[in-house]
Amino acid sequence: MVGGIAPAAASTDPPLLPEVVVTTALAATTDDPEAYTSSAPVFIATGLPLSLQETPQPATVTTRQQIDDQHLRTLEDIAPAVPGLALSRDQFYARGFALDTLMLDGLNTTFDKTVDLANSLAMYERIEIVRGAAGLVQGPGNPSATLNLVRKRPTADARISLTGHLGSWGRHGATLDVSRSLNSAGSLRGRFVAEQREEGSFQPTVSRRNSTFYGILEADTGQHTTLSLGASRQSSANRDTWAGIPTAPDGSDLHLRRSTYLGNDWDHWDQYTTTVFGQLEHRLANGWRLRLDALHSHSAFDYLGTYLSGGTPTDMRQNLGQYRYTNRQSSYALSSNGTFSGFGRRHELAFGASQRNFTAGGQGQTVFDFATGMDVRAWDPHRIAKPNLDALAPYAYHYSPSSQTAQKGVWLTTHLSLSERLKLVLGARLDWYRQHSVIQDSFTSLRTDLSASHHLSRYGGLIHDLDAHHSLYASFADIFQPRTQQDVAGRLLPPSAGQTYATGLKGSYFGDTLHAGVHLFQTEQKNQPALLDSQASCPGFPVSTCYQASGLVRSQGVELEIHGALTPAWQIMASHSSIHSRYVDDPVRQGQRFEPQLPGRQLKLATVYRLPGGQWRIGGNLYRQSAISNQGHDALTGFHYRMQQPAYTLAGLMVSHQPTRNLHLQLNINNLLDQRYYQSIEAPTLTSYGAPRNVMLTAHYQL
Repeated sequence: MVGGIAPAAASTDPPLLPEVVVTTALAATTDDPEAYTSSAPVFIATGLPLSLQETPQPATVTTRQQIDDQHLRTLEDIAPAVPGLALSRDQFYARGFALDTLMLDGLNTTFDKTVDLANSLAMYERIEIVRGAAGLVQGPGNPSATLNLVRKRPTADARISLTGHLGSWGRHGATLDVSRSLNSAGSLRGRFVAEQREEGSFQPTVSRRNSTFYGILEADTGQHTTLSLGASRQSSANRDTWAGIPTAPDGSDLHLRRSTYLGNDWDHWDQYTTTVFGQLEHRLANGWRLRLDALHSHSAFDYLGTYLSGGTPTDMRQNLGQYRYTNRQSSYALSSNGTFSGFGRRHELAFGASQRNFTAGGQGQTVFDFATGMDVRAWDPHRIAKPNLDALAPYAYHYSPSSQTAQKGVWLTTHLSLSERLKLVLGARLDWYRQHSVIQDSFTSLRTDLSASHHLSRYGGLIHDLDAHHSLYASFADIFQPRTQQDVAGRLLPPSAGQTYATGLKGSYFGDTLHAGVHLFQTEQKNQPALLDSQASCPGFPVSTCYQASGLVRSQGVELEIHGALTPAWQIMASHSSIHSRYVDDPVRQGQRFEPQLPGRQLKLATVYRLPGGQWRIGGNLYRQSAISNQGHDALTGFHYRMQQPAYTLAGLMVSHQPTRNLHLQLNINNLLDQRYYQSIEAPTLTSYGAPRNVMLTAHYQL
């Protein structure tokens, strides 16, 4: 690690960009606007305002500058950039386990992969991630990670920026960001963000249209009270198929062109999300803080398209599907934190209560064998006319799932100063959970009810400061996850119980502008659902599938990271993770790799250097992952398959120029070496190719 040395001398030329001072109801920071780390406190690990160094878990911040430097546009784009995060098709994973909760400004929401992955990043200032079990702040979930999206807040000074971009395959778009005080006293502030994107694709038939609108008002209603109210609307119209590229029946690669599109020109899936939110914060005279958060959102998804199944590559069947889905969720949280004295020392305490309600439902129909004899090497997306769904309704298989989930919890955490160098974090949470779900289809109706009361989640962490720059930590955290999956007898699987043990060394340098860490961890989860290889005895198949509790899954590994300023002109984010996940106690999969379609090793690097003179910046990014595989038995076709993707490396290049104080130009080249690879190998008909080499030119003008 880097010692406590001073950074190299900066250029004597004055910087073209002014220092940005960000003031929010959560924290005040004077971070360098070009920084690849943040000095803002991180609440999402313990509920306490701890720095990255004080948090006894691996915690990382991906800043707005890194998001812009890599031209990350949607939530789906962040996986190759955020340490410890992986994406397989439409699901985020960390340390081998799926993420099922997404935080917005520290408020828990249910992560719904059907609609959330397409959400734009235009409204967010930074992304925080804490890896490991998070039952203390999250409630029910998997022992994976906590992902927090921090929204942009109003600024006291007036700012207007306009950003436009133009790239390969006709991709183009524009973003407007306006922030200012709305009265002479500066006690009322507002911010508005609007973005419009039109995206072509390396698959000629595919296109997307995305719109984002975000607004927030922030008012100082008194000397110690701040009220924030905001709303956002995101919509996405996608001319694309839900499915993907098939493999051969045995799972081997068909070596199709990356531009291959195996859908129709009328395939589409459209979605939108509308969110309203509010926050009230009161700062007491004794330094304590009281905060109330609330959020309500409504999302909808509309799909019409086809997917392939069965047969050989020259004789496949095309199935037609239509699905309309909506969800509504409300989330509320009341919390307080402050300091107290005891045994001659100052300590910290935080406590709170939360409630979350999530309702989802949809209606769909599938026409099996809608078209037959399809040859993937001679595909014509214009061959089949858009069908009359009413005429096909008598021949369709109909289904309509719905669910209602309610969760309540109370929690308490304390940060005890045992000595000048030794700190102890202790926390506990009680949860109440209830879910009712119904799946109806053309033949049957399946109802499920599950609940949990007074479930206790625990947290403990110890931090020892070795010197002014280095700290050792050790921590324990657990979490539970109720399960809706059923076995062949129709019984619900028992809840999964997860726990994480972690230890490591953290470093903080140059006034918290550079952070580094070495982290060792072991995560275990009991009763992980495992899909049965054969569904012959499953009474609800193919509407529902049957599972078994997998016994015990163990994930062990090491994570290395460094992020921030190596010098005033040089920013870096680098991480390496090595994870070993296995079934260690399972009647069928003993010793087998858990989630083999996820990489066991990942290397992520993003760096940028400002050249002397201040007008030019050069940078790049690198992503490398180890080989992945997926094997199993296709219950519909009877084939045994094994899919493989060898290890691969993606490289990117960024060059930016600032010809005037207000204008900033940037060129990104992605997949610089034009690597051919599968982005995911989730199933034999759901693989997808990664994008070939492409370029993006961005112009940013700020008044």
